[in-house]
Amino acid sequence: MDWSLVLGVGLFRSGVQLAMPTALAAVGESFSERAGVLNLGLEGMMLCAALAAFVGEYYTGSAALGVLAGVAVGVMLAALKAFLSVYLKTEQVINGIAIVIASTQIRDFLGLRIATLAKRDSSIMSQG
Repeated sequence: MDWSLVLGVGLFRSGVQLAMPTALAAVGESFSERAGVLNLGLEGMMLCAALAAFVGEYYTGSAALGVLAGVAVGVMLAALKAFLSVYLKTEQVINGIAIVIASTQIRDFLGLRIATLAKRDSSIMSQG
């Protein structure tokens, strides 16, 4: 077997491509760590923002509105984290973990509902 086909440039390129969103989030997290904020909810914020961006683009047909929807959801979740940490003075680690768990569950629930609606809409469109 020729391993150069398996371990070639394509594998490296796709690995870098798939790791880039996480790497950019890690860079942003390092800046917030320097400011004294521990944001463990970053992954959950990214999940919900990605779902909102997809839904915004899917239903409007505009990539710009999709990005705007993703940014809006990300900002809302960051504001929730700031409200919990600063105003209510709750523990940052607990807030981050709660945001990740809650946003993962919300994303799974809404993603399933949206996929079901999209499948139904496409079958209605094809029938008539």
